[in-house]
Amino acid sequence: MRMRNVPVLLEHYRKKNAVPGCFALGFAAFLCFFHQPKHPVQDDRAAYFFEKWQTCTPGDLVQKVLSDNELWGCDLTKLPGFTEKVSQFVSDILEKGARHVLHHQMKSGA
Repeated sequence: MRMRNVPVLLEHYRKKNAVPGCFALGFAAFLCFFHQPKHPVQDDRAAYFFEKWQTCTPGDLVQKVLSDNELWGCDLTKLPGFTEKVSQFVSDILEKGARHVLHHQMKSGA
């Protein structure tokens, strides 16, 4: 995520200074993936995300994870509107399910 996606996100903000909706949804889905107890996650950072889900509310988790310089190489909460959009998508995914949220996002064209 850090090596491939974060540079794309930063470049998007450099050019447009706007929240990329589909990217924010993908980031939210990435975070929610580590919240599913049914399937063990094979990832070097699985323990990090598991601990955050155990000790944080979804909104706090997004804030703490996005602001983790060591994880991303920068503080992603500094990107205008990104934290709020990711938080909203995390809440929506947990409440309505990923399929519903993705369908709604694609219908809205955002």
